[in-house]
Amino acid sequence: MITAFQIAIERAGWYIGSGWHYLLFAAALLFLILKRDDKENRKWLVGYTLLFAAVYICPLTARIIMKYCIGGFVYWRMFWILPTSVILAYVAVSVCTAGKKKTVQAVCASLLMALIIVTGKNPYVGSQAIYQKAVNMQKLPADACQISNLIAATRTEGETALAVMPEDLVGYVRQYDASIRLLYGRRSKSEKPVRKIRRQMRKEQPKIKKLIRRIRQQGVNYLVFLADEQQDTKIQRNGFEKIGKVGGYSVYKDKW
Repeated sequence: MITAFQIAIERAGWYIGSGWHYLLFAAALLFLILKRDDKENRKWLVGYTLLFAAVYICPLTARIIMKYCIGGFVYWRMFWILPTSVILAYVAVSVCTAGKKKTVQAVCASLLMALIIVTGKNPYVGSQAIYQKAVNMQKLPADACQISNLIAATRTEGETALAVMPEDLVGYVRQYDASIRLLYGRRSKSEKPVRKIRRQMRKEQPKIKKLIRRIRQQGVNYLVFLADEQQDTKIQRNGFEKIGKVGGYSVYKDKW
């Protein structure tokens, strides 16, 4: 139960991010609570928000939703059903229409729009922007494309490439070059020997000798690994030759 509560709090932080819209929402909610007229709308908007907060934060309901509905990792998506935009819009209209003159209403609306813009984040500008300029026509990460090209260039005629790589690459490599076979997919179900390989690939300090023995048993001839000098020596000592480095990844081919 405590874990579910901790996850709920952490995912709320993920949803909020570095923006300040949550402060606007809190101020709007406070305005609704203190507002005396239009009780019917206030009752529904405030009541729904409080009910949502209780369901979201309660360890019991959080655990049930995480386990049977959307999963713990994306629990922050619960905030999608919170009427944030509706409440902000309702409060903004209430504030603007409080003034009788149209000039006052226009100025008030402009100030509120400016406040929303200033407290938000530009989705198109900056290194942390949600939308980034595509680096290729496929709109795939450059590292995945370059790794695929490197593997394709080092294959001999008639040779099939079967690769093991970190899971954050597999989906992109599969899209870019379907001729490169992958031992496992991003969320695919695997047999026990393959699951053991996946567990080793997820470790910060995997047992390289054991990893290479297992991938050879599966017929793997290409290995993509996070670039690390110490691990690089161990991998090459076990017969996988380094054929290149792309970004933060090293690419190896079995020479035994």
